Amino acid sequence: MKKKRRSREFKKNSDIIDIEEARERRRRRRERQAARNAEAEEQPVSGTGSHRHRAKRRRIKLVYVIIIIVAAVVVGFSACNLVSLKAQEREVLKQQQQLKDEKAKLEKELERADDPDYVEKEAREQLKLIMPGEKLYFFPQSDDGDSDSNKDKDDD
Repeated sequence: MKKKRRSREFKKNSDIIDIEEARERRRRRRERQAARNAEAEEQPVSGTGSHRHRAKRRRIKLVYVIIIIVAAVVVGFSACNLVSLKAQEREVLKQQQQLKDEKAKLEKELERADDPDYVEKEAREQLKLIMPGEKLYFFPQSDDGDSDSNKDKDDD
């Protein structure tokens, strides 16, 4: 085996070489060596390959991205829920105010229920009652819906 090697070396050394070609080969060899050195610096000291190291970095980045996406989704749902709860709160407060107004109106009407004039007015309008000696006349209803002109009272 040594003989073959010596003969190759002799053959290489005995060839006539062009200076420009030799410089080009030397430049390419230096570039390859620099690339190998750069790759060796990137590789971790523990001896794992650069492919494994890059894959590990990608997995870590992927985990971080997934965590960020999940956090964003949770925050989004919370914000949406908060907005809907605020809308419900406004609606309930509005209903509460309406009920308070209605309660005040009914309490006012209850206070007037003790007034004899109010009781008489309601009896005449709602129950169509009349006092003794009065006559109640009913007229056909008109299209304009005026209910006050439909009845006429006559005192004797």
